Formats: sequence, structure tokens, C-alpha cells
Amino acid sequence: MQSTHSETGRANNPSQIAIEHEYVLVYAKSRDEVAAVWKSETSALKERVIEIGDQIIGEFEDDVARQKAYTAWFRENKSQLGRLDGYKYIDGDGVYAGSRSVHNPNGEGYRYDVPHPVTGKPCKQPLFGYRFPESTMQRFLEEDRILFGHDENKIVELKAYVRDYSDSLASVISLDGRSGPNEIVDLFGEKVFTNPKPSRFLSQVLDFVLEPGDTVLDFFSGSATTADAVMQLNANDDGNRHYILVQLPEVIQAGKPGAKQGYTTIDEVGRERVRRAAKKIRDNGTELSDGGFKLFRLEEPSAKTLDELQSFNPNEDGTLLAGDFVSKFELNGTPGKDVALSTWLLRDGFGLNPEVQPVQLSTYELSVCGDSGYVITPGLTSEDVLELVSKLETGDLDLNRLVVFGYSVTFSVMHELKKNLASLKSGRTVSVIERF
Repeated sequence: MQSTHSETGRANNPSQIAIEHEYVLVYAKSRDEVAAVWKSETSALKERVIEIGDQIIGEFEDDVARQKAYTAWFRENKSQLGRLDGYKYIDGDGVYAGSRSVHNPNGEGYRYDVPHPVTGKPCKQPLFGYRFPESTMQRFLEEDRILFGHDENKIVELKAYVRDYSDSLASVISLDGRSGPNEIVDLFGEKVFTNPKPSRFLSQVLDFVLEPGDTVLDFFSGSATTADAVMQLNANDDGNRHYILVQLPEVIQAGKPGAKQGYTTIDEVGRERVRRAAKKIRDNGTELSDGGFKLFRLEEPSAKTLDELQSFNPNEDGTLLAGDFVSKFELNGTPGKDVALSTWLLRDGFGLNPEVQPVQLSTYELSVCGDSGYVITPGLTSEDVLELVSKLETGDLDLNRLVVFGYSVTFSVMHELKKNLASLKSGRTVSVIERF
């Protein structure tokens, strides 16, 4: 277990100690399966920057030309560099950033003069002196590792080369907790959600734990900050991370943020945030391979529908000609067929977003996913059964099973299905699975 802290806005209360930390508990199902060292995608960006720097160093001989070429590349790619956006300089040894690591962080350090190369006067010393002895400073000077200001009034800096960048997840993350609400206002133009998490914080943590193609599951999605963070990570490196957000349709109280803008439930705000966050990423000129989502609602059929299904007699040929049970599963404008198909595909192990192909029979359109065909809506006829058998025999269709909504197929057609698919001329069989 690890504890992570993030600083929130300061409480304006001088009589008490301001609570300025939030805590995040990190668990692993099996510690043995967790990598000993967590590395984020910044590690991959680091290699990319090193490669670009090496190319420029090989192409240009003097530092002025190198810096000009690297500056052009840096400006074009800065938005994708994340925590490496301070590495904006280059010399013959590589890409580097200016660092104030000459300061001694704990009490009084070393005291000595460092002459400015132009004025010859001693440069201003850090408040507590230098953190390394004069011999080390002399070595850095000889190696051209020290950066000077225009004159002696600026404290010198040490070149921090990107090759030496160490990427690790710290136990304390300094972040203004107000950045979460500010993000919402930036996306919506006004406050529509109370106390959302900052996407920058989530993206920083998720960056360390996600492998390419991983899926993040958030059971309390709220304003969909997790989706925003995952999309930002994907935009940075053209990744293919996914997310599943779960949120109860909790009603927003009248007068509260969100309700004033016409949203009735929290999940509505979350869905709109995903749309706006994806648009913002694209509007900023960053490629985003997939900024869309599918909405799934967990519902139970009404008691009336269940009673009608229970009283149905499949032995009465032609019963369903007078009614369509599939339409009873229609939900919020989603056709009943799509509701049933999504439910069965998930049950059969195809996941939430499988590729489904329509296959035209005589007059009926069969839904096919992998080795499974699905008959859900009414209308399958004897002619469709013959066409299905023909496609299976010729190899135009390769199925191992046919899943049938029993309420949608008459008794005689179901009998033909089972009889014909049990003994194809090719010798293969296709299982017929009835579901009610």
C-alpha cells in the first residue's frame, strides 16, 4: 500500500491548522505481480527527446545551429512533452534543462566565489551556499555544465541533461486542488460539478501503472475525470488505453451546480465532459485516435414484461405474430434488439465493444460476432433457414453456434433450425442455443 498526498487550496483560517492534503491509497492484488520499478510514459518520451537531440547534434556542428533546430522542434512538440517540457536547450552533449540544484537544501553549505565569464565578478551565491565543494564546481565548469546569467547578479544553474532524468512516482505530489474545479469551468464555461478531481493528478498516477492497451475501471466516475485523464495520456503518445466508467444516475438537487444548467443526473454531466474534453484535445491540434464512447445502462425488465414472458407458450405456433417481445426491452430510445444483443455479447465473453457484422439471409438480417450468430428480432422464416444452411455449406458463413431469442421464432421454424443445423452435409454441426 502506498499513500499519495495532493495539496488543496489554503483555508483562510488563522486560528487552526489548515488541512491541505488528500490521501490516495494504492493497492495491488498481488505484490509479486507488480513491477519493482514503476515507469511512466515519460520514460518513453525521454528516449524520444534523446533520439531527436542525437539527430540534431549529428546534423549540425555548432551549438547555435543546433539550438535553432532544436528550438523549432521543441515549440512544435512542447504540448506532448509533459514533465519534460523544461528541457528546451541543447549542446554537443545532448538536450538539457537549467536546474537550481546548486542550492544546498539543508542548512549552511559550501561558500566560494564563482566568477562570471563576462564580467569577471563573483556570481550571487545561493541563500545557504552551494551543495557541493569547490572542487566539484571546478569540474562542472571544465565540463561546461554550469549556466550563467547575463551578469553576476543571477545564481548559476547546473545543466540537467535529459539522459539523467529519473522518472519515479513520489509519495507527495504538489498540486493545487482548485485545478479540478477550474478544469470544469474551462470546459463548460461555468461550474456544473462540485469538487471534481484534477485530471492532471489522475493522469500522472495512471501513467505509472498502465500498460499499453490496459483498461481503467472507475466505479465512482462522477464528472468523468478518469476519462479525461486517459484521453490526455493517449493524446500524448498516441496510446490505446481504455476506460470503463460506472456511475449511478444520481439526481442532482435543484439549485445545485449542474441542475442550474439543465442536467438532471450526475452521469449526464460526465458524458458531456467526455465529449467536451475530447473536442478540446483535438482543437489544441493534438491527434486523438478515439474520443468517443458507448453508453450502457444496467436495467431490469418491468414486472409486467416478465409476467408476459413467463406466460408465453412456445408450443403455440404463430403466437408471436401478434406481438413483439423484443420491443419491450427498448430503453431511452435504444432499440430492444440492441439492448438484448449487447447483453448477450457481454455474457458470451465478447466484451462491451465487439465488432458485429450484419449477414443478409433471404429476408432476415442475422447479427454475427466471431463464431456466433444471433437471432433476436421476429421475422425468421423457412426461406431464411435454407439460406443460412446454404451459406454454412459453401463456407460463406463460419459459425459454431446460433443463439436464438425463443420468443421471436415460431415453433415450426425453430424445429427446422435445430433439424437442419444438427446434420449439415459437410459433416459439421452448429449448436442452436435458445434463450428466454
